[in-house]
Amino acid sequence: MDRYTSSGKYRPHNLDSKMFRVQLPASERKFVFVDRVRTLMLGEDEQQAQQRQIDSAKRIKEEKKDSPPRGWTRLDARENKVRLEAGENEGIISRHVKALDLYGKILHWACAGGRRTEQYPPWDDRSKFAQLRRECQEFKETLPDTLTLSRNNLQAHIEGRGAAAYMLIHVVHLLCQVFLHREYLPLLPLEQTKPSGPLDEPSFHRERISSAGGLLGGQRRHLFRRCSRHD
Repeated sequence: MDRYTSSGKYRPHNLDSKMFRVQLPASERKFVFVDRVRTLMLGEDEQQAQQRQIDSAKRIKEEKKDSPPRGWTRLDARENKVRLEAGENEGIISRHVKALDLYGKILHWACAGGRRTEQYPPWDDRSKFAQLRRECQEFKETLPDTLTLSRNNLQAHIEGRGAAAYMLIHVVHLLCQVFLHREYLPLLPLEQTKPSGPLDEPSFHRERISSAGGLLGGQRRHLFRRCSRHD
């Protein structure tokens, strides 16, 4: 709700996901069948989760020396053997939470000034815009085939009563694209024959625009194509 209610300029979100630990929810199937699984923490990748499990096993081994109550050691040992639900096996609600977290990062950047806070042009990998754009691409590329946006997948999720969460993932991802790229769309591009970036300051020098390799035009087409697919 914090991310949804801060969807606009001068309305930054109040909760920073880096300040607290949130465990991502298990998949609906695992929840319904009461299967024991481990899930990632918000902002954590699989490698970090595996390292957390190793550290937990080491801590349990050290605490064994203090003669823990009977049954406690067996329970924790069994806990460390529970399968990690990540990657292809990650639940749809978990991916929705990740999309909202990415949306919060983009809103924070946009509300803080967006391109006016950048030291580098958007086509430079060192810019915050490029980093956020890369995270958007990685999120989309890691979606399994069953969660990619298509009519067949939508119909399948409608039949399985999971269409709401499925569409929310793609709607939030679309909002990420809109808020990220609107910073570099001119407001009134009158008498402009080709994309040249923002007309107000800070703007780009013509020689720097020519070195962008078609990024401005390509991103404009990408943004409007994404919007047209969600009509």
